[in-house]
Amino acid sequence: MSNNFMQGKSIVKNSVKVILCIFLFFVIMQGVQAAETYTFVTKWGTRGYQEGQFDELHGIAVDSSGNVYVAGGYPMDLIQKFSSTGIFLTKWTPGGYHMAIAVDSSGNAYVTDFTNQQIRKFSSTGTLLTKWGSLGSGDGQFRNPWDVAVDSSGNVYVADSKNHQIQKFSSTGTFLTKWGSLGSGDGQFNLPIGVAVDSSGNVYVADNRNQRIQKFSSTGTFLMKWGTSGSGDGQFSNPMGVAVDSSGNVYVTDTDNTEIGINRIQKFSSTGTFLTKWGTGGSGDGQFFQPIGVAVDSSGNVYVADSLNYRIQKFAPQTVTPTATLTPTPTPTTVPTTIPTTAITTGTPAVTILTSGTGNYYLGDDITFYGTNTDTRNTYLFLTGPNMKPLGSQIQTEFPRIYSVTDGVASTFQSVDVGLDNTWSWKWSTLTTQLDPGSYIIYAVSTPNDVGHLTTAKYSRIEVNLLKPYVSATVSPSIIKKEDTLRITGTATGHPSQGIAIWIMSEDYANRYTVNPDSTGAFSWVLDSSITNTLPVGTYYVLLQLPYPTANAFQKVLIDDWVWGLLPDGNAGIKIIKFIGSDRTVKGAEAAAAIMQAGPHNDIFTELQFSVENSTVTTSSPTTLPTATITTVPTTIPTTQYTTAITTSPTTTITTRQTTVVTTVPTPTTDNDAKIAALEKQLAEQKQKIEEQGNLLNQITNFLRNIFGWK
Repeated sequence: MSNNFMQGKSIVKNSVKVILCIFLFFVIMQGVQAAETYTFVTKWGTRGYQEGQFDELHGIAVDSSGNVYVAGGYPMDLIQKFSSTGIFLTKWTPGGYHMAIAVDSSGNAYVTDFTNQQIRKFSSTGTLLTKWGSLGSGDGQFRNPWDVAVDSSGNVYVADSKNHQIQKFSSTGTFLTKWGSLGSGDGQFNLPIGVAVDSSGNVYVADNRNQRIQKFSSTGTFLMKWGTSGSGDGQFSNPMGVAVDSSGNVYVTDTDNTEIGINRIQKFSSTGTFLTKWGTGGSGDGQFFQPIGVAVDSSGNVYVADSLNYRIQKFAPQTVTPTATLTPTPTPTTVPTTIPTTAITTGTPAVTILTSGTGNYYLGDDITFYGTNTDTRNTYLFLTGPNMKPLGSQIQTEFPRIYSVTDGVASTFQSVDVGLDNTWSWKWSTLTTQLDPGSYIIYAVSTPNDVGHLTTAKYSRIEVNLLKPYVSATVSPSIIKKEDTLRITGTATGHPSQGIAIWIMSEDYANRYTVNPDSTGAFSWVLDSSITNTLPVGTYYVLLQLPYPTANAFQKVLIDDWVWGLLPDGNAGIKIIKFIGSDRTVKGAEAAAAIMQAGPHNDIFTELQFSVENSTVTTSSPTTLPTATITTVPTTIPTTQYTTAITTSPTTTITTRQTTVVTTVPTPTTDNDAKIAALEKQLAEQKQKIEEQGNLLNQITNFLRNIFGWK
């Protein structure tokens, strides 16, 4: 009996070891996943106006045969069609300024048209089949239709960017539904500029200024979202284009609009799990400069519209399965109590350069550079960067892109005196310098040498990022009654010396105001009751206008009730629209769109909306209204039913306005349903995890039964 007991104990002990080994194996293999990368295959295109060349490259699409369609943009205004290897096949002119293209299962192409605010449908050879749309905010109207997608049933989805919504149509242009509004909540957008549909009809939207991807059902029901602002995995700098492959994986182009900054493609699962990424800023194979459009063929090959490199790049997926390894426990070593003097070397460079702040600035900011120079009594500064001279540009001029430094000629550099303590300092005003947003390298050299002659020079350099300024704001409340007070608060960057212009317009109202931000860029502006009481009922569109810093003046102004675009010399030269008066050219949303779209394009705009409703008076008594009869005339007018406004003028007038009497108080709504749905989702996820763990244990049990013959 003792032997049997010992044998049984040994079997149990060995079985436990086997179970632990198998369990450890499963754990290790679950952590080892096939890593997918993308390999550069080919590229085609250069900047130009011939077949196979591009200018302002935007949209891209692939048909079921693998042919590639490219939307060329202004001034070409061409759709070009290529084979999957880049061989030119055909082209046609769709008309207008177009941004995007999509192809259905029959090979028909749908093109977005900025000029005419339309969607145009063509055959695979370029024959116009139909078109729909006009400027506006109504059903089937658009304000900059940026992207378009087609589902397997032929339904068409349009990213209506400036109306901050998605619109859905039949293949012939019949309006079906729409969803979205300006905001950052679930189902809201701030410039939706990319849209794609998977094989199940789910819709993915690149919500550009909210730095995220949102996923919806085919009817617009919000499903999920992912992404925040940043440069990490799953974060975005400017999500532009979006595409979905046959497995439901999502591809997003991400760029910060600078050549050496963020320029990449990110790939996610259908639920937003980050899978892989590739691409850096540059012009080499696999590098990008403002990638916008992206498309995937049936084999999983990815095509990218590399916009400012004026080319198409093609990539193929490549799977690499790593080998599972166990990391051995390191053996403790004795740490010496003293560090040998040869282990650390120190030294001070002859020239150093530092900068105030974090290295990220907005155009218009002042930047102070400082450092030391132990070699000479002068420090010479110059810069390189976007559109600058390759050997260095003059940082001290208004137009550094025009004026280069000359090696050995000190007068072409910014010369800074070095103090007796070997320190130097210089403040750079980007407000008075014509610059593009981007990353710049500032050089500090002890002698006047350009980039090509630094081999023997003593120098240091530092990188600064100049960002495009912005103005952000909120309007509170978003719905007001007559005589309410409305407040617009926000922040502007780039030191707007001209202030912020506030354009307000509806179908029956138009005006322009200005507000000056404080030293931090914060501002607040109030519409008090004296103004809101005069506003007609309706929807109001607000434009916050920030002058581009280097322009140092508004490029669009109001003169004699007309919106004018200013010439470079500051004189009014372009009459845009009649803004104020009964004979104004356009109204409401159309006026807002016209102001933003018309040249010149230096001004920076942010859009807001609010609504004005009639005043309402709520009462809790009496519980029932008395029955009125024709023969009964009240001797007094209840104050809860009428308001009286008296104005004094050469002729005194008394006006009365009857308002709506509300005798019932609606039951307030709660978010209990949303909370319950969230809890149900969490319970479902936990249940799925438990089931997966149970399946794993069943697999281990069955495996042991087969080995030991257990029943």
